[in-house]
Amino acid sequence: MERYNEYDVINHNKKAWNIDSKKNHQWTVPVEKRNIDSARIGSWDVVLTTKKAVPHNWFPGFKNLNVLGLACGGGQQIPIFSALGANVTLLDNSDIQIQKDIIVAKENNLDIKTIEGDMSNLQCFSDESFDLVFNPVSTIYVPEISMVFKEVYRVLKPGGRFLAGFVNPIRFIFDSLSMHDKKLIIKYKIPFNAFEQLDNRVLNKIIKLNYKICYGHSLNEIIGKQLKTGFTMVDFYEDSGDTLLDEYILTEFATYCKK
Repeated sequence: MERYNEYDVINHNKKAWNIDSKKNHQWTVPVEKRNIDSARIGSWDVVLTTKKAVPHNWFPGFKNLNVLGLACGGGQQIPIFSALGANVTLLDNSDIQIQKDIIVAKENNLDIKTIEGDMSNLQCFSDESFDLVFNPVSTIYVPEISMVFKEVYRVLKPGGRFLAGFVNPIRFIFDSLSMHDKKLIIKYKIPFNAFEQLDNRVLNKIIKLNYKICYGHSLNEIIGKQLKTGFTMVDFYEDSGDTLLDEYILTEFATYCKK
């Protein structure tokens, strides 16, 4: 495959997520009715990363809160927020993931608005439309992470909260195949760009097999650009990403920022 910057990564990853969603892989299995019922009486948890639940004090009261679920389709977090009383809008690149939220909403008499789109382009929303933007690990699929931060900042109201999960860039410096072979072999530089650093054989395999195309953003991009966009960071935590590397360093983290 030729190396060029015009490859349609958005559509490629949409197809990859749709395939995973059809197979009910992790992050594509909707919550059950009992989870919705529990949320309605105040017992709930959601995640931005693989394992650790988001602290409840990261959230304001949910009653009539305008929430944007950014790239978090799959019928997991968004129905919980709706059951808690929020006005919820979901934007996701995968139509099959979105459909799972729609099904959960219908089965549980929830009101959820859904939009299929790219997380780095929120022009369908007016300025200062939301009180909270909730974004589980997903910016790894975006080449320019600052575009996401700028759009989120624009659509948040003053004082609005941006809760996001990220992959520690250290995970991208290793040969991914070696990690599955119980070895850690350093191979790539950060920032990581598959089109610039992978050899043609590996890149062609990713394209052919519809594996997701990911980008390894530096901490300067992830944290520094949130701050430069205008956000104030309020809190932070690390979490395990369930990889071999997590035996040595936690490979996911979440940030809580305010506009």
